[in-house]
Amino acid sequence: MYSYPTYDIYICHSSIYSENYRKLIKLFNSGKGFCYRCHSDEAALPSMKKARGNFTEMYKKMQRNINASDCIILLLDKSFMKNDRIRFEADYAAAAGKPIIVVNTDGSEMPEELHCAAEVNFSAEEIFCAVRQHCRSK
Repeated sequence: MYSYPTYDIYICHSSIYSENYRKLIKLFNSGKGFCYRCHSDEAALPSMKKARGNFTEMYKKMQRNINASDCIILLLDKSFMKNDRIRFEADYAAAAGKPIIVVNTDGSEMPEELHCAAEVNFSAEEIFCAVRQHCRSK
């Protein structure tokens, strides 16, 4: 029986509770022939509230999780430029040589400083294709 490759993915998003994050996870979970491990879910990464001021440890954990990922999916929305954590994740991933796949969730303009492997719409076909094209699997 054929075994599908598994992709280790880190999702940059404004909030674990955002509709777009939940929609993306649901899309991944329903993807036939697509296997993944998410390194940015709530269990893997504490929220800003749960960090309780220990942001150094939180940022170190983000770095470890990004390093363990094959690629980064950035949910781009109008909050990107205002959110220091998301910008840190994107900058760190780019410096680490991780392919960044940008999913534009609201038609926001792509920031010039954001270097990405692909920019896709919020569709299963486009996202899965970009992940398969730009990410190594295990």
